[in-house]
Amino acid sequence: MTMKKIIIFADDDVFRVGSENELYRKFQDDEDYVVIPVSNIEDLEVLVSSMSVYNVLILDWEFKKTIEPNVDTQPITPYNFLMGNQLYTKVYVYSRIEIEDETKNKLIEKYGSKIKFKKKLSNSEIQENYNEVIADLSEFESNNSHMEIPFKWSKSINKCTQQIFKELEEADKNWLANIQSNEEGDNEISPSDTISLFQNLLYEVLLQDSSLYEDIKGQHKENNLEEPKAGEVAAKLFRRIIYTKRTDNSAEMLTGDIFKFSEEEYGILMTPECDLVERNKAAKDSGNDDKALTFLVFKKSDIDQKIVKLNSTSNESKQSNQLNNLRKQFNNNTISCHFLPSFPYTEEIYTQAAYIDFKSALRVFPKNEVKDKERKFKLNSPYIHQLRQRYLAFLGRYGVPALPQKVIEEIAKTNAE
Repeated sequence: MTMKKIIIFADDDVFRVGSENELYRKFQDDEDYVVIPVSNIEDLEVLVSSMSVYNVLILDWEFKKTIEPNVDTQPITPYNFLMGNQLYTKVYVYSRIEIEDETKNKLIEKYGSKIKFKKKLSNSEIQENYNEVIADLSEFESNNSHMEIPFKWSKSINKCTQQIFKELEEADKNWLANIQSNEEGDNEISPSDTISLFQNLLYEVLLQDSSLYEDIKGQHKENNLEEPKAGEVAAKLFRRIIYTKRTDNSAEMLTGDIFKFSEEEYGILMTPECDLVERNKAAKDSGNDDKALTFLVFKKSDIDQKIVKLNSTSNESKQSNQLNNLRKQFNNNTISCHFLPSFPYTEEIYTQAAYIDFKSALRVFPKNEVKDKERKFKLNSPYIHQLRQRYLAFLGRYGVPALPQKVIEEIAKTNAE
């Protein structure tokens, strides 16, 4: 069975007699599509914030504003809507007027191959109009085939989320409050821990979607990216996987937050979130915000003397040894230090790394001393957990005397017999 494509048809004339309504009804009659009409741009804002999966947004460029915006906000126009939202869909901009090249270029810069501009035809050309739009959408699909599995993934997430919420409510309609129980003797569970708990449930259910599992498995293909940008593209990808950009510097601190103490010095917050919750509560009760926070601190320049430098003029054997040493470094084979790739010193450069020396990295600061420091990024799970575990392993190491070589040889002989 072919999966139907979902279209949001956003046009203030979609329900009025005319070419827009005729085009909408053509899509309604097409068995390959499910079409959702929207005649008000404010409703479009609400719809896209509530609906994660749709294949194409057909967007009228001349939406008429019906409600005046607040004094502090921009008017909602198609351009402001597209620039102000992070849409993972294909956008088909439909207009009777010619759109300025500067405007088109800004939208193309943001959406790339996922946006297309089309001039509306007159009422008498509705069949030709429909045929052209269908052809454009088909080309759209072909040029963005990489979006197919993320769409399936999003649909599976939606389905699994509904299932989990339903089952939790069937167990206890007050499940959200009760798993954060703060009865006497209990530790309060932080909102981040509650979200992690739900995400773990979602993970377990998603694993049982065999169709999605096989689709993802089938993407194991060779990387055909052209040099020299392939390495930079991969570094940008892993920047997003390892770190998340924080949008609000005033939000509650989280374990893994990356603090910029100066242009040279950075720190990663290591205090567990359960302790952060307790300390935030104690600070509110007492009015004193000087609770101690633990960081692993390092300098931007620390990496310079530690990373193996690749020499393009070296012979093949030496180059191979250098690459092996690099692999060992970035796989964190040495217990006393930790390497972080693609570290976000700046948002534009993805190929820098950070080096944390456990022997000297631990620092403690009162919260009121660091709360106003810049923290644009957070080290994601499981990488923050890996860092904490490795640091604790370094602290807990205990050396024992080495076995004499003669004992080793004798044991080897006995076990070889």
